Amino acid sequence: MGIDDIAYQNTWLGLLKKEAEDRGLSVNLNPADRRADFIIEDCVVGKQRQTSASNRSEPRIWLRFDKELDMVGDYSETKVYSVVLDIHSNEGGFNPKEDHFIPVTQDMLLNDTYGESGDRDFDVLGHGIYESPFGDVTDSWDVLFQHC
Repeated sequence: MGIDDIAYQNTWLGLLKKEAEDRGLSVNLNPADRRADFIIEDCVVGKQRQTSASNRSEPRIWLRFDKELDMVGDYSETKVYSVVLDIHSNEGGFNPKEDHFIPVTQDMLLNDTYGESGDRDFDVLGHGIYESPFGDVTDSWDVLFQHC
């Protein structure tokens, strides 16, 4: 087990690396572009965002996707994604049995956010159930890897 494997143990990024390797793809978890958290091959660049169910005062998630929208113009040949982690567990990591991830595609970033700042809020309808279009892609590795 390498130092990167230890650093990303019990994290969503660690799961991403394993899912990519299972598909024969490589993932860079330390990209030179500090706005990004991962690059899958040369087909997807992404940023990870996190929200915690225990800190939510109402059943709604609000996020600003400004960095992702900035990257869209810089990566013309690569799809830009944001991955929203909705953390329910209290274990200090990402537990795929309790927590959820929402891959926000480049099309969603461009068409389902507001203004240049990329603001967006969406309803949480239940544990792991979200307002469309976000609920349509919850926990989908296939959506994340579809351009590779």
